[in-house]
Amino acid sequence: MSMNHTTMQSRAGAMTVVAEGFSDRFNAIRGYLSARAERRRVLAELSSMSDRDLADIGVIRADVPRIAGFADLPALSVIARR
Repeated sequence: MSMNHTTMQSRAGAMTVVAEGFSDRFNAIRGYLSARAERRRVLAELSSMSDRDLADIGVIRADVPRIAGFADLPALSVIARR
């Protein structure tokens, strides 16, 4: 069976839309993972500081996760569905 030119264009267009959707999701997940890595780096750095060092910069240990940005980090499953 041969497909006419219009059908082939329609299928190619649909494949492009699917590829763009995949690319958008992949980029969202990659951005999420990059931001998470940075947050983990900040968390590790602040966690390694003594209570006195934290106090010198006006921070208490209980605030470290919030300052590192983990309080507002959405779940990966939410990012993947966008």
